[in-house]
Amino acid sequence: MRLLSASTLLIVILLTVVSLSAADPIQKIKGVITDVGEGYLWLKPAGTTGPLKFILQWKAEFVPPKLPLKGDRVLILYKDKDAGAVIYGVRYLVPGSDS
Repeated sequence: MRLLSASTLLIVILLTVVSLSAADPIQKIKGVITDVGEGYLWLKPAGTTGPLKFILQWKAEFVPPKLPLKGDRVLILYKDKDAGAVIYGVRYLVPGSDS
């Protein structure tokens, strides 16, 4: 009985570790925010022709803590999901000017 519970626990731990290691890695991209909409953020990376659309969720971390504005230069940490590219963090490089 004791061996059965110990082996079951070991299997659960191994399956958890394997599933976590198979998860999508967090990716990084630098660019300029071109627009911010209801739950979405558009970013124009350097060297591309058009903006990319990202899903902005409430759990995203902002460093420093402020709302994203059009024209801000940022480094975005994101993961590709079924619904689209989900933002996990925003690091501000140079704040945009208020024009």
